[in-house]
Amino acid sequence: MKTFDFSAWSQRDLAMNTLTGGGLSYQNVYVTDDGGEKVLGLFNREATGHRVKFMEALEDAAAGNEYRITVRVKLGADCTADRANVAIGVTDPFALFPAFFHEPTEVTKNGWVTVEFTHTLTD
Repeated sequence: MKTFDFSAWSQRDLAMNTLTGGGLSYQNVYVTDDGGEKVLGLFNREATGHRVKFMEALEDAAAGNEYRITVRVKLGADCTADRANVAIGVTDPFALFPAFFHEPTEVTKNGWVTVEFTHTLTD
């Protein structure tokens, strides 16, 4: 299974491997350094429609395949909110409405929160 590692990613990689939703531009998605680790940063996400989708993130995707999704999330130090609810999901990259498979998780600036769930592709 593919593991996302942003250590070598550039803005071009983001443009080629992700879609942004809610009319927000790629300038609002960036790769940044967090304590020596390269992470994906998002700016100005305020609604469910303001999302980032990884294109073809699941290797050898086929109906019936089960995947374990693990994402670590935290708010950046410059975020104006102290806490936020973050939804992680799996969906068709061109779906008009996201099909989330994990309840929104509260995150803060105080440390990474791990969100994990399994998903079986249906089609």
